Amino acid sequence: MSSSHATGTVTFYASGTSIGTATITGGNTATLVTNTIPAGSSSLTATYSGNSEYQSVASSNSVSVSVATTVPAVPIIGTATRTGTGTTATVAYTAPANNGGTAITSYTATSSPGGLTGSLSTAGSGTITVSGIAVGTAYTFTVYATNSVGNSSASSSSNSIAGWTVPGAPTIGTASYSSGLSATVSYTAPSNNGGTAITSYTAVGSPAGSGSISTSGSGTITVTGLSYNTTYYFYVYATNAIGSSSYSSASNSITTGSPPPVTYSISIRLIGAGGGGGAGSSSTQGNGGYTGTVADYSVTVTQGVTYTGTIGTGGTGVSGSSGNPGSGTSAFGYSVGGGAGGGYATGFPNPISLNQNSNAGDGGYGGPLNGSGFQGHAGGIFITKSGVTSYYTSAGSFSWTA
Repeated sequence: MSSSHATGTVTFYASGTSIGTATITGGNTATLVTNTIPAGSSSLTATYSGNSEYQSVASSNSVSVSVATTVPAVPIIGTATRTGTGTTATVAYTAPANNGGTAITSYTATSSPGGLTGSLSTAGSGTITVSGIAVGTAYTFTVYATNSVGNSSASSSSNSIAGWTVPGAPTIGTASYSSGLSATVSYTAPSNNGGTAITSYTAVGSPAGSGSISTSGSGTITVTGLSYNTTYYFYVYATNAIGSSSYSSASNSITTGSPPPVTYSISIRLIGAGGGGGAGSSSTQGNGGYTGTVADYSVTVTQGVTYTGTIGTGGTGVSGSSGNPGSGTSAFGYSVGGGAGGGYATGFPNPISLNQNSNAGDGGYGGPLNGSGFQGHAGGIFITKSGVTSYYTSAGSFSWTA
């Protein structure tokens, strides 16, 4: 038994280009609803696929239509993102399915607030850059498309991009000191970076000193510029592209140590005291005393330290006898002996002289006929510092501060 009507599909063409298919329904009718007919004049034709009772056929008739161009349909908004130093934003969008019958030439994004705009000359989907936005202001954006007829309606609003601010204050950690003129300060990064990456942290000492570290997270900062024997507290602040945070709370206190000792070299000469002169007899003068021992040393001393010692006392002359020896001189860990006394009535009354400053260490003269010998000279300590020599020639205790 034959069917009473055709079945199958009909394909429709606009000037030879397929614009869609439709299924035949009751009444031998196929209806196509489309928005793909190009703008301008077109010749519409159709072909039937056929079935078991009806053969396929192409229409011998055509219909001429004219489609007017319009503005494009509305683009689909994408994601807005703040970029760079915070004064630009990128806005993504998807091109509409309907270009209004003629090619889209550009897309424009508009900010709210401010009405700032950016454009992209293209027919398809893309990303638009909008410049000049304020870093501390939140914005949304809409996008419209443009063709030769005009502008589409604006898209829905994008997500809101938050305004950037300075970071929150870091959390102070522990200040530590070991030696010298520096300390370390630990901190914890704030949970709020202000919307853009933290680039550095700075520690500031009170009453002085500072240090910084280039990082976005928690860490430890070395602070320099401290002074000896001083108590310090420390504060830390964070910095991003917008500026610096407020200070953290104060750290624990640290107290720096004393400065290291300052040392330098000096040259010293130690001279033992001279011996006393020998006594003279009724016919012959006494012999002069002998000079004390002389020795030179290079010594390293510490600034501010007091060094002590003893300068030898000259030997005395004795009636009717040889002179007494002089005593030794000692200082800076070294010592030298005194000179021997002169002989009794040996006839050489002049002492052996060193020709030292103030005759340090010279022996005493021998005694005259029937007289006692003379006392020898005290020893001496000569100190040369930076090319300048100081002479110490008084017998007894010696004290010198570097």
